[in-house]
Amino acid sequence: QNFNKQMYYYQAQVAEYKKMMNDPDKMAEKLMSVVRNTPAFKDFMSKNSLLAQLFPMPGSYGDPTLALSGLQTRTSVQQQLTQQLSAAGGSNPQQYLQQQVQQAQSELNGLKDKINKAGGGSSSDLEMPDFKPNNQKTKTFWKRIEYGLNIQSQKTNSLLPVTSDLALTAGYKLNDKATVGVGAGYKMGWGKNISNIRITGEGVSLRSYLDVKYKGSIWITGGYELNYQQSFSKIEQLKNLDAWQRSGLVGLTKKYRIGKKKGNLQLLWDFLSYSQVPRTQPLKFRIGYNF
Repeated sequence: QNFNKQMYYYQAQVAEYKKMMNDPDKMAEKLMSVVRNTPAFKDFMSKNSLLAQLFPMPGSYGDPTLALSGLQTRTSVQQQLTQQLSAAGGSNPQQYLQQQVQQAQSELNGLKDKINKAGGGSSSDLEMPDFKPNNQKTKTFWKRIEYGLNIQSQKTNSLLPVTSDLALTAGYKLNDKATVGVGAGYKMGWGKNISNIRITGEGVSLRSYLDVKYKGSIWITGGYELNYQQSFSKIEQLKNLDAWQRSGLVGLTKKYRIGKKKGNLQLLWDFLSYSQVPRTQPLKFRIGYNF
């Protein structure tokens, strides 16, 4: 088995070298990688490269005797310390230095005691709190924003064609169990039926919503929406507030995860739909995806 492994890697290496023969750039790269490890090349580059010209090595480099010439000896350093400490500590500079070290150590121990009393011990593990922590609290504003897309289709009636509402949403996580957000949607018309398909713009919508976790992956959802259910060609047409229909929504949301992808299914009841003209469906089913 070991022999077969060596044979395989040998054949793979030979195949790689064959590819290099047909590729001058790879051949030059391989040649340079081998040459860089030779002592003669290293010595040449240390003396003649651009870096060596900018930062030339001293003549004493590599000679221990010449390299240490001119440096302070251990004895001279001790003499200088003794002279400076004698001026501050009297006739016994070593004892003075030891006293300073002990004083600094005692101050450091006192600081450690204060930190431990304040709950900031040396251990990096946090103790379990006696309340339910909000994991969103320590996150930045943008980390608490979740973006989504949802789709809702509506069947045709006497005044409206088959339509699909495509909406983009942005929700802010108040905590792990509550999210408040806003959104905007575009109503796309598909025509009357399968034999009469015609894509048209049938309006826009503005949305607001609140999700509160109920149990497991089930959330209670409430929202208020404004819907402009007419074709328009100018933005000025949207300024007529009387043309906007109001929707009050309440229902359930099922959130799920497939791998790294997140999505949701919503079943909502529009309790203001009964007073709308044209009247829309009171029940709305939406499929959503999170980015």
